[in-house]
Amino acid sequence: MNASYQRRKADRPEEILNAALDVFVRDGYDASRLADIAAEAGVSKGLLYHYFDSKEALFRAVVEQEVTPRLEEMTRLIGQLEIPIAQFMKQMLPELMAAVLASRAGVVIRLVIANGAQHPEITRYYFDNIIARGEAMLKALIQRGVDNGEFRESALQTQPMLLMAPAILCQVWGMLFGEYRALDNAALLREHMGLMVSAVETQATTP
Repeated sequence: MNASYQRRKADRPEEILNAALDVFVRDGYDASRLADIAAEAGVSKGLLYHYFDSKEALFRAVVEQEVTPRLEEMTRLIGQLEIPIAQFMKQMLPELMAAVLASRAGVVIRLVIANGAQHPEITRYYFDNIIARGEAMLKALIQRGVDNGEFRESALQTQPMLLMAPAILCQVWGMLFGEYRALDNAALLREHMGLMVSAVETQATTP
């Protein structure tokens, strides 16, 4: 079998998922049809069904392709930290969050915000597989800071959404008001994270 054909066949699921996200954004999740996604990907509808049996299955696979690897990479970085947690949160975490918002993962987040209320099946999936895992990651990070003496006890231990909320604001702002005034997402996230971390740092770690 021709090697280029084999590569093409192996790439088809990814090509279909790229096309699905493009169609979801262009037409809206409700109006998107599997036939349109197949046409966008340059495959037959039958071949699309060979890989994905429904629009919901396509959405889940898009999340797994675009968002899950970002979350897993962030979790890996946190697990291997060799710098103070406060330094990571002030300097690196905002940049990582801004990079997510600027990527195709950010496009998926906007898709969920725009269509989730009408489709609880996609919001439930996204909450269970992305939001809940992200909250758990941040809770564990804050608790490590408390345990090692960098942070004092605070609401951040039970309310990690205090750290995540500006990222949601950036996405909603961009969808509603971006054409009138664009936000500097990286700067906003950096300033917010700096304020939150400084508020809970102990005297032993605050310069």
